Amino acid sequence: MAEPIPFCSLEFANLFLGAHRWIDNWTGASDEEKTAALINSTQVIIQFCKFFDEEENEIHYIPESEDDANIPDWLRQATCYEALYFLDLENDPARPFPLGILGIIKDGKTTFDHNYEPPLFSAMARQILENNGAIVDDPYFHGNYWGMREWV
Repeated sequence: MAEPIPFCSLEFANLFLGAHRWIDNWTGASDEEKTAALINSTQVIIQFCKFFDEEENEIHYIPESEDDANIPDWLRQATCYEALYFLDLENDPARPFPLGILGIIKDGKTTFDHNYEPPLFSAMARQILENNGAIVDDPYFHGNYWGMREWV
């Protein structure tokens, strides 16, 4: 089986995300980790999004190369935001602390649900995708449009 191809190149992602704040997990990742996050983001978008043209015909975006001219820039940008989101999730400071999670201390009354799953898509990636006609089927979307964590 051929190696999966991301919607955008590492160079595109570095240039695009380089203009943003709060990208410490991106800049701290190795090129291999960044590439893996871009591939993962691409696969998630392919798996959980449907795209349609003006006549409601489904469009299948399948990259043939990292610089495929058939992939629109908005889809490349959504892929970058999703890759950054995945790297941020891997470095989620809330997961390793059993007593003080997101400022919640187990006091016999307040608990944190460790089975909670964050949305599959970041708010920024989801917004770009939906603004460009995608139907996003996120199995972990909890109805909170901005992708904030739910109070549990």
